Amino acid sequence: MAELYGSDADLGDFLGISPQTVKRYRDDGILPPKKRGSGTPIKKSIQQYIDHLKTGDEKPLEREKIRLTAAQADERELIVKELRGELIRTPLVIETWQAYTANARGKLLTIPTKAAGKLVSETETSVIEEILTDHIHEALKELANDGLPESYRKRLAESHGGDGPAAETESK
Repeated sequence: MAELYGSDADLGDFLGISPQTVKRYRDDGILPPKKRGSGTPIKKSIQQYIDHLKTGDEKPLEREKIRLTAAQADERELIVKELRGELIRTPLVIETWQAYTANARGKLLTIPTKAAGKLVSETETSVIEEILTDHIHEALKELANDGLPESYRKRLAESHGGDGPAAETESK
């Protein structure tokens, strides 16, 4: 069916709103613009008005402003959480744990060399077990830490006045 064109008053009569409201809705992007020389597209306007009523959409520009404001608020909230020590960026966690595991791996790989000299003359199983256990515990000691990046640990200690996980780790 071909589009019908009319005045704002005609469209207002169909929709049960005033011509001024029709103009305001058009300015807000709820209704389509007038077609130069033809007037207001009635069919298209009615469909867009129905869609607007179904979705409850506000003005498109207003919707974008609300979305932008919410995104900015979310970003600020994340920054504040990071500053308070409640949030750690993923790359920093990855970098820190890669260093921890690499160091632990290196220490574990040196156990045979370090323990060999002590074990060569040892025949008692309990002593051998104790020597190996000591070396393994020493190698794994680093992994027993909380795993917090140093920069995060300092910030956390400052924000909590010296108590909390950072202070506990430093005192161990």
